[in-house]
Amino acid sequence: MIRIRPYKTADSDEVLSWCQDETTFYRWTAGVLGNYPVTQKEFGFVESLMPFIAFDESGTVGFFTLRNPDESFDELRFGFVIVKPDKRGKGYGKMMLQQGLKFVFELYGARRASLGVFEENLAAYGCYKTVGFRDVVPDVTETYCIQGEEWKCKEMIIENEQCKNYQIRPITEADDPFIADIIRTNLKRYHLDIPGTVYYDPEVDHLSRYYHALPDKRGYFIVEGDDGQVIGGVGIAEFAGFENCAELQKIYLTDAVKGNGIGRHLMQVAEEFARKAGYDRMYLETHTNLETAIHMYEKLGFCQIGRPETVLHGTMNRFYLKEFDSE
Repeated sequence: MIRIRPYKTADSDEVLSWCQDETTFYRWTAGVLGNYPVTQKEFGFVESLMPFIAFDESGTVGFFTLRNPDESFDELRFGFVIVKPDKRGKGYGKMMLQQGLKFVFELYGARRASLGVFEENLAAYGCYKTVGFRDVVPDVTETYCIQGEEWKCKEMIIENEQCKNYQIRPITEADDPFIADIIRTNLKRYHLDIPGTVYYDPEVDHLSRYYHALPDKRGYFIVEGDDGQVIGGVGIAEFAGFENCAELQKIYLTDAVKGNGIGRHLMQVAEEFARKAGYDRMYLETHTNLETAIHMYEKLGFCQIGRPETVLHGTMNRFYLKEFDSE
């Protein structure tokens, strides 16, 4: 079984040894890393991306990078995809990319993944097709002058199917009972249906009224499934504990849709609202029982802090802050 792990500088010699001729090297790098043969120092460029190693019980079997083409994580782009020579043609490339896509869609919550492949690299193109990537026609075909020839690049994309099945929109009064039930069901599942948690907040049954009261500074966003059912939501409101600070509030999903990147998408929507509302930072409070949520917060740049004096929910025991101007 193939798994992936973060790339380490010590992996460079082995990965570079997999390019045994110029044509293979340029198909892999498009000349971005420099001329063949590339040095270990030049290969250090990949550490500015998100590089990964694929491995199985026999050892290292592949390498690829990920990057986000814009500031959001709506799209992640694969690059420098390569499989160890003695593993090629045996399905390792497909398995490696499938593991990479789990990372893209489930951890980062991206809506799509993309990559480029040279037209003459038929083996790689065929591999990407079997994984589920499809051709897209860009406005301008990207071309590279390599080894005295013009190499044309095909653009390919694969979409997160789960992202097609929901939409995110502002809350309405009609949503109130549904999102209140989702919030309380989640808290009860984690044994947090006790005083000192959101479970007993009076506004939970009337969230639309609370967030619409200050529309320039507060917002609540509902996730709606393709059948029109409310499946989750997230809120943003002012927090008095820090100067010009927003608080991330009441981010919950139904069990059926967890693990599909929707929570991360909600976080992005909330942060975008907070930035546009003029906040400089964002605070959140949670509980050690919510391990999956804590992992997501830390991945998104939140740093653990001490307990603020203004905390209202006495049962909460983990506190996080993200500074917008520090990015």
